[in-house]
Amino acid sequence: MSSLEETHNLQQQLKIARQEIFNLRRQLSKLQHLQRDEINIVKSAIDKWQCSNCRKQTAGAESIVPTSKPPKPAEKEFSPIGIIHSEFPRIRGTPRQPTITMRNTIATLTLNNEVFTNPSHALQDLEDFSHLWIIFVFNRHPKHAKPKVAPPRLNGRRTGVFATRSPHRPCPIGLSLVKIEKIVENVIYFSGVDMVNETPVLDIKPYIPQYDQPNYGMKSNFLQHYTEKLGTAVELVCDSESDEESEEAQSISGNDVRVPIWITESPVHPLTISFEENALKQLHVLNPERANGRKRLISSVLREDPRSTYLRHKLGSASYRWRIEDLFVECTFNDDDHIVNVNSVCMCDI
Repeated sequence: MSSLEETHNLQQQLKIARQEIFNLRRQLSKLQHLQRDEINIVKSAIDKWQCSNCRKQTAGAESIVPTSKPPKPAEKEFSPIGIIHSEFPRIRGTPRQPTITMRNTIATLTLNNEVFTNPSHALQDLEDFSHLWIIFVFNRHPKHAKPKVAPPRLNGRRTGVFATRSPHRPCPIGLSLVKIEKIVENVIYFSGVDMVNETPVLDIKPYIPQYDQPNYGMKSNFLQHYTEKLGTAVELVCDSESDEESEEAQSISGNDVRVPIWITESPVHPLTISFEENALKQLHVLNPERANGRKRLISSVLREDPRSTYLRHKLGSASYRWRIEDLFVECTFNDDDHIVNVNSVCMCDI
C-alpha cells in the first residue's frame, strides 16, 4: 500500500471517529436534558407530598384562610443573539410595519460570535426560506408600559395595548416578518425594515406558511389571510399615501413564499393511529364525556410522530410513554408500516 493510500485511509478513519464522537456528545447532551427533567419531576413530587392527615389539615385551613396571591414567576434573562444595522438611526421616521419599506431599503442582522463559536453554522440552509421572523427588543423606547395606547391609525382614540403592536408594552419585544435577500457568513441581509439601527435581536425563525398562516392552502399567496383580515388598514394606506406606497402596500399579497422541499414533502411518513380496545375502555372510564375529544387529541399528536430523531432510531418499536393533560399515554410504533398503536391510558400520579 502506498503512502498516499495510507494517508487517505487514516483521514477516512479520523473522519469517522470525529463523527462518532460528535454523535456521542449529542446523545449525552440529550440524556442530560432527559435526566434533568426526570429529577425535576421527582423533586416536585417530593415537595408536594403530604400524608393523609396533613392533606386533611391543609384542606381545612384553605377553607378558612383567604387564598393568598400566587407566587410571582421567576424572571429569566436573555442575551441577544445579534444586532441589526439599518438606515434608521432614530425612532422618529422609522417605519411602523415591515411592509412599508419592503422594496426600498436593506438592513443586516449580524450574529454575535459569543453565541456560537461558528455563528455561520447556525444559519446553514436558512437561505432555502424566503422570509424570516425576527424577534427583537424595543431598546430605544421609554420603559413604562401603558394598559391603553393611541395607535396612529386610530387618530387619537385609545385602545388596549395587547390589541395593538405598540412598543409601549410590559415586555418590550417586537416581532417582524422580513424577506431574506442573501446570507453571507454570519450576516443576514433582509428587506422589510422597521427596526432602529443597533436593535438587539433575541431570536430568528423561518416563516413557514403551513404553520404560521391560519387556514393555509397550498395555492395561497404570501400573507393572503393577513391582508384579508387587515383589508381595511391596507385600504387606508392606499387612500392616504402616495401611489408608490400604495403599490407597495398592495404588493403584500403578490410576494411568493419559498420553503425547502422537506416542509412540503417531509421524509417522515404520517402515521396511522390505532387504539387498543383496552385503551378505549380506559378513556371512557376516566372521563366518559371527554373520551372522544381526548382520543382525537391523542391521535393528532401521534399522527405527526412526536418522537425526536434520536428516539426514533434508538428505541424503534419499543414502548413510548408520554404525558398529555393529566394522562400518561403508552404506545408502540411500527415504523415499517407507519402505524402507532395506543396500548394504554392512565391517570398521572403527580
